Amino acid sequence: MNDLLNVNVKNKTVLIRADFNVPMKNGEIINTFRLDSSLETINFCINHGAKIVLASHMGRPKAKESALSLYKVYLYLKSRLNTKVFFSNDCISSEALNVSNNMNSGEVHVLENLRFHEEEKQCDLLFSKQLSRHADIFINDAFGTAHRKHASNVGVSKFFDNKYFGFLFAKELKYLSSNFFSQQKKIILILGGSKISDKIKIIDRFESIADKILIGGAMANNFLLAKGLKVGKSLIESKSTEIAKSILSKNKKIVLPCDLICSKSVFKPEEVTRKVYEINDFDIAADIGPQTLIEFNSIIKDASCVIWNGPMGIVEKKEFSKGTFKIMELLKKYTKNGLISILGGGDTSSLLEREEFNEFTHVSTGGGSCLSLLSGEVLPAIKSMEDV
Repeated sequence: MNDLLNVNVKNKTVLIRADFNVPMKNGEIINTFRLDSSLETINFCINHGAKIVLASHMGRPKAKESALSLYKVYLYLKSRLNTKVFFSNDCISSEALNVSNNMNSGEVHVLENLRFHEEEKQCDLLFSKQLSRHADIFINDAFGTAHRKHASNVGVSKFFDNKYFGFLFAKELKYLSSNFFSQQKKIILILGGSKISDKIKIIDRFESIADKILIGGAMANNFLLAKGLKVGKSLIESKSTEIAKSILSKNKKIVLPCDLICSKSVFKPEEVTRKVYEINDFDIAADIGPQTLIEFNSIIKDASCVIWNGPMGIVEKKEFSKGTFKIMELLKKYTKNGLISILGGGDTSSLLEREEFNEFTHVSTGGGSCLSLLSGEVLPAIKSMEDV
């Protein structure tokens, strides 16, 4: 595959598989991060005289659900793009194909939710071929779906000789690749969230890559339990304590919290700081404590690169989100001084305000894809683009 920068797209129709799976509330888009991240590739194609067809999914519809239509995405893009933008209420109908075939250079066509067709998730070959009829060139810019084998990101690529990664996808590959990590002097991995099982492969892989692995969030509870400490009524992942014991026995780079913010109830928050050996049977570990933040900071401040995936506490409750936001502020501060800061998608990036994204080196647009790539897995959408 060639670099998109060197591709002549003038007067060609390009099918861009984008990731417009944005959060909605009361029928309105509440976070435009993924949409805004896709604009670089779209505008490049507009400015270089291409005709652009945009394909994406939203949510997990069981049928054609109006709440999961891409019409609101179309309206947003129409407000951001300085060109004519069309919308079709289906992605493979003859009417939709007709719009694509009759556009002028620089115009944009947004297709309806791909998952309104069950064939999308089945990676159906006929459906893939029908999608490919929209364009001459295929550009995959949907990193958020790269870990899925679907028609619009894997199947469709079989029908294009000219296929490329968009700028968003290329940036993800740059900052989440083994080659990039090998060039960094001191890497710190910060992991949070609730499940060890989702991050076993990352922990195993980064044992040889990272200088330290800092663990917070509910997944730290299983590690504390594995060390013989009480965790009270804290959230633990069933059957993962033995996994945690195995990890601790061979991985000496893991740093666990030394104190925690606890409460008797999540619904009636009370903030009590406990040393990890002081937790009683009625406590719920809800956030990392002040001493843990001091220790984590002493490690982070000397790093050349920090990779962070997963919150440090129960961020849905303001009282228990302080540790997560403090880590965030530390990374912003050190990024200004030259730190390379990489934030995983999903729960971590969803906590950021729109204006905060530029304060980090890279914020991933993918949740599952980010985890998979960090784990060293081969992603189906990447492999399909490499296949001839």
